[in-house]
Amino acid sequence: MFSVLCLIINVITTFAENAQITVPPSNQKGSTNLRLKCSFVGFPKPVVSWYKDGTLLNLSTVYTIMTLFKNGSLLIKYGTAVDTGQYTCVVTNEHSTDSASALVIITGDPKIINQVKSIPAIQGQDLTINCIAGGSPTPQVIWKLDGEALGNITGKREVFSNGTLKILSVTRNDRATYTCVATNDEGGSAVWHTELLIVEIPQVVISPTSATVVVGDVIEFQCDVIGDPPPKITWSVPSRGTFSKTNVAKGIDVRF
Repeated sequence: MFSVLCLIINVITTFAENAQITVPPSNQKGSTNLRLKCSFVGFPKPVVSWYKDGTLLNLSTVYTIMTLFKNGSLLIKYGTAVDTGQYTCVVTNEHSTDSASALVIITGDPKIINQVKSIPAIQGQDLTINCIAGGSPTPQVIWKLDGEALGNITGKREVFSNGTLKILSVTRNDRATYTCVATNDEGGSAVWHTELLIVEIPQVVISPTSATVVVGDVIEFQCDVIGDPPPKITWSVPSRGTFSKTNVAKGIDVRF
């Protein structure tokens, strides 16, 4: 008599696969909806991270302009110039790590930041006007007067590459509308028109002179002034206060 022993053994096989990028990101150029692909394989499923210029992107804080998809792709929805750079996709599991990079260039039309309708300038003094323009690529800035580009004039005018216009020793002849034009290589442009207003500091050209009069007599003092805009004239009379054209005391006739 004998017995038969049946032994059943389950063999569990563990499958492993290195993390590997199968479709790397490609260089992108534009301003909206730029998609960086990063398809991958691996087991266990790799974790995907994105870096910009070597710094890990915290996508929870930039979700308004960037979105990370489950397939590893990164979408830049509304980029600005600061988002230009090298983007690197990194996939990692417990067996290995793989990475691939692409260059992103954010483009955008120029914008002139400091626009004002008019600028006052004091006659005889130097004036500096700044035209601050942003955009990507960085815009080139020129100044125009009557449709013609302004250039340097020794002793009179200087135009700088950063968008600054300097007018030396301003005169009435400099009163005009000046135009700043910003353009970049993407074909975009921005224009700003500003009027230069000349201000002439008030000056007394004929001063009142001292006089001796009898009590009760009428005395007239002359005070001629120049200036632009026209100056307001005010008289100060001992024991009577200060008077102007719209503020006249009894017994004092202020004439202009």
